[in-house]
Amino acid sequence: MSTIEDLETLTTPQVARLCRVNTAKALRWIASGELRAINIAFNLDGLRPRWRILEVDLRAFLASRANLTSTKPTIVPEPVEAALAPRS
Repeated sequence: MSTIEDLETLTTPQVARLCRVNTAKALRWIASGELRAINIAFNLDGLRPRWRILEVDLRAFLASRANLTSTKPTIVPEPVEAALAPRS
């Protein structure tokens, strides 16, 4: 059985760098509940939370945001004129 010490954790700036976004964006993901994070601050009621994101939670977040439409075949629509032309 693993303990919290065995799990890989990341800081908010590390997550932001990995995702190539601003740290504020990563904090918005946490605030909205999209990205699960743990506040390890000494004073949980304080103004400065110290967020840690488990690697498994980051992987789940990224998987939930994956664009799966790229695996579907691309349908190229007909030009409007061809679609409106009478068919024989």
